[in-house]
Amino acid sequence: MGYQPTPTTLPDGRYRSSGQVQLSDGRLINAVHSIRFEDGRFYALSRQADTLLENAGLVERDGAHHRLAVSHGEVTQLASGMDNELIFSLLYSRREGAHIRLYQIGECLYARASLQVFCP
Repeated sequence: MGYQPTPTTLPDGRYRSSGQVQLSDGRLINAVHSIRFEDGRFYALSRQADTLLENAGLVERDGAHHRLAVSHGEVTQLASGMDNELIFSLLYSRREGAHIRLYQIGECLYARASLQVFCP
């Protein structure tokens, strides 16, 4: 994948990705990420194994990038056996005031802090 600067216009519409995440112990879990951008806001839902993360907030400019400013988030049921990095990214993504920078990769957006990829 090649890195490209984020365009100057705010993202709009629905983005989604699905696949598997490999945990530090080698196990694979299914993951689905979905986000909707509308009028400068975002609404996101991620499912990783038995864990759901819902969050919402504002889309802001950060130099050449966009970032998600979380205003609300909630994690439902942390599955046993998840590794610390995945738990950290889920909990950080729900924290009010958290900022998650988006990186453009082809047509997709990569949220490095939350380890999520969203494609139109």
